[in-house]
Amino acid sequence: MCGLGVGRPALALAIAGSDLAIAIERAGCGWVVEPDQPVLTAEQIRAVTKLEIAERFRRGKAGQSYAQRNLTSGVCLPRMLAIIEAAAQ
Repeated sequence: MCGLGVGRPALALAIAGSDLAIAIERAGCGWVVEPDQPVLTAEQIRAVTKLEIAERFRRGKAGQSYAQRNLTSGVCLPRMLAIIEAAAQ
């Protein structure tokens, strides 16, 4: 998910319902294609290249925003500490 932090839209080859697919869909930052589907992957790439630049930019910014809200150490570390502290009790 490193591309999310720099504001680029994502084209993920991921199994539907996987953590990656869910994150991409929640973030609204790109597209998900099932793995091992070269024809579908090529079709999706062609579709993305035909989109307005503004739409690709919007999805890239959505991913960047999602990453800042959910994937930074400032967000994740307090969550991890809370889980560890709760488990220790």
